[in-house]
Amino acid sequence: MRFSPRNWVLAATLVVLVVLDLAWPDGRTARRQEPAFPGFDSARATTVRLESGERACELRLVRDRWRVRERDGFAAHQEAVRELLSRLAALSVSDVVATEPASHVLFGIDGSESRLVVGDENGAVLLDARLGRPRDESSGSYVVPAGGTAVHRAASIPLPEPDATRWLDLDLVDLDIPAVRMIRVERHGRPALELVLQEDGRWNVPGTSKFLTQRVVQDLLLVADTTYFEDVATRPSAEVGFDPPAVRLRFELAGGGSRGVELGDELGPHRALRRTDWEEPWVALVRARSAANLEGALARIERALE
Repeated sequence: MRFSPRNWVLAATLVVLVVLDLAWPDGRTARRQEPAFPGFDSARATTVRLESGERACELRLVRDRWRVRERDGFAAHQEAVRELLSRLAALSVSDVVATEPASHVLFGIDGSESRLVVGDENGAVLLDARLGRPRDESSGSYVVPAGGTAVHRAASIPLPEPDATRWLDLDLVDLDIPAVRMIRVERHGRPALELVLQEDGRWNVPGTSKFLTQRVVQDLLLVADTTYFEDVATRPSAEVGFDPPAVRLRFELAGGGSRGVELGDELGPHRALRRTDWEEPWVALVRARSAANLEGALARIERALE
């Protein structure tokens, strides 16, 4: 099949038109890419305030770390805050699912929603929005920017609750198990115990011929690494529940780092617990069962050494 010169011209023209169409999207495509919050820069955010009814929670950026104001500045879950801000910045008008105010109740914007206000270091408001979710949906949320009526579907943004405990970094020890080289245990009324990792993988009590297998000690390391607390006591005394501590644990890591934990008394349905490297006298509240698991792992080590 042969192309005439006229057909070659038509084919070349068609190619050019296709290239131009791809290079310069139409107004509707450009419109769909417009952000829901024009000008919002998450990198400028220093405060995040959440409100719903009488409940409120404020997160503040202090020395490059997000902290929970209602818990005396205890550390927030850093990634959770950053993810919330980045996903709000990524919302665009293409996510709009409704524009009529009368439809807001269908998306959980009915008076029970959360209000989210993001500010900068000078107190200026960077973002103001209402977020809700219908009761028959279990994930994501719907966002309405302040002063507007458009409802944006935010499938990747969980409904942010104004509850301080939801934003706390609840990881107690944050232990790098393979890096642990020495463990020191102090239990009230008992001699201190030290365990040192040997090259063959066993743990030795220094100055003795007593050895423990990796399996026995691994139980303690796993329990410590997977212990999470539920809340932080506000403005506690430095000695609440720790006069003296029932258990003091220290994990020495390869390279010179360490982690220290103290387990204190019962505080209602919880046990008091704290990290020895916390810069403030915060007291974490762990479930009694979690504390019992930690003490049980220690007891199994002690029995193995008898």
